[in-house]
Amino acid sequence: MTRWLAGVLLLLLAAGCGGEDPPVKLTREQLLNPENCKDCHPKHYDEWSASMHAYAARDPVFIAMNKRMQEQAPQDPKFCVQCHAPMAVRENAITNFADLSNVPKHLQGVTCYFCHNAVNVGTDHFNAKIDLANDTIMRGALGNPNADAAPHGVQPTSKYHDPSSIDSSTLCGTCHDIKAPSGTNIERTFEEYMMSVSSKPGAGKFNSCQDCHMKRKPTDEPAAMVEGVGNRRVHSHLFPAVDVALTPDMPDQDALRTAIEKRELQACTLSQFTVDFGSWLPGEPFDFVVTLEQLAGHSFPSGASADRRLWLEVVATDDTGQVVLESGRIADGEIEQKPMGDPKYDPQFLPFRDHLIDAMGNETHMFWEAVDYKSDLLPFATNPDPAIPHSATRTFRTNRSMRAPPAKIEIWLRLRPLGVDILEDLVKSGHLDPAIITAMPTLTVAHSEFTPDLQKQTFIPKDLTVDAECKTFQTLSDLKTQL
Repeated sequence: MTRWLAGVLLLLLAAGCGGEDPPVKLTREQLLNPENCKDCHPKHYDEWSASMHAYAARDPVFIAMNKRMQEQAPQDPKFCVQCHAPMAVRENAITNFADLSNVPKHLQGVTCYFCHNAVNVGTDHFNAKIDLANDTIMRGALGNPNADAAPHGVQPTSKYHDPSSIDSSTLCGTCHDIKAPSGTNIERTFEEYMMSVSSKPGAGKFNSCQDCHMKRKPTDEPAAMVEGVGNRRVHSHLFPAVDVALTPDMPDQDALRTAIEKRELQACTLSQFTVDFGSWLPGEPFDFVVTLEQLAGHSFPSGASADRRLWLEVVATDDTGQVVLESGRIADGEIEQKPMGDPKYDPQFLPFRDHLIDAMGNETHMFWEAVDYKSDLLPFATNPDPAIPHSATRTFRTNRSMRAPPAKIEIWLRLRPLGVDILEDLVKSGHLDPAIITAMPTLTVAHSEFTPDLQKQTFIPKDLTVDAECKTFQTLSDLKTQL
């Protein structure tokens, strides 16, 4: 870009975001670039810049998986990229789908234009099947908009952007339900949501995807830094869920991790975490039952649930402090479950995950080989009646006979966005830097201690104000103060 053209663009943007003169309207080409949104929407831009939507085409695991797919199953080269860089696909800005390094930066990731120019979702709500208007009108659920003051057209009543409408969840679900080339459902978040109580307005438990992942600020404020634009209920654009950036080139990742771990997971995911000491006879190994129940409007974990690793870490000690049971204690960078026969094999290891199955009936890590799946995830509520359980239960046993119940049972629910076995497979094939394995975090969803005098205790997150509806808005500044 020449200095002259850059100067003209800055003048146009300045004219569009304030002043007494009518704003200069941005062209469609300008609206495709998120950089041209930040002067009028600085808070939204900063949040988006730290989000996994902005990182989607730069994620090294995506890059490795996509390149390997292009080599091994090139029949549909757009398969991964149509969700991870949708505007680059639609603008025909990719010449080599195995190498996105030359894709213009403003077309990488899931951008402002892709979401806010959406006008329709087809009956097939998977694999990025979204229709765009391809005009200069940005859609939203705006209160008191002043379209004349905006540097672009405004449609204030889009059902796909209104969090009180289930259609807004349908828009999200179009990229968060994925069918493999074989037709196998390898990501089912929206399908799960539609079966859950969260998608049922009449049940009194309705939550849209936006309610949990784009929390609303409790008071109204200007939707844009533009003179004449009215106040509205603004939303976070950080989109916290599970994943975090694995390379150092993304801003505010500590704040994103806080939003994920402290708000989404610890405050808004687990509702019950119970240990029942039950009955026991002295001189026998001690059995105890762990029950988990979660609040999310979909299975947990969800998304790429065959790649995610959720498990229980359990440590029981006797009255001398000696460990009588240890399960699920896994070091950073270590594979979550050792194979049978390995000295570190853990027979009581309790994971919650999907398994992709190939045509030979074997488990596969590569989704394009999948023709089926097996699921063992934490279930979601399908009925608003709290008396109807939707829990996962597991009995654990001490490794020796006991003369008394364990003095303490300590339990963590741990989560890794991607399993080390997945990453090692990509390293072995030469598609991923080994350093990414050490960058993969282990998140804590829950942690609690149980003793014989607390024979049946329900988990309550410590040092957190639990938001029962998971709708608390926190800015990047708020999240940074919690680190």
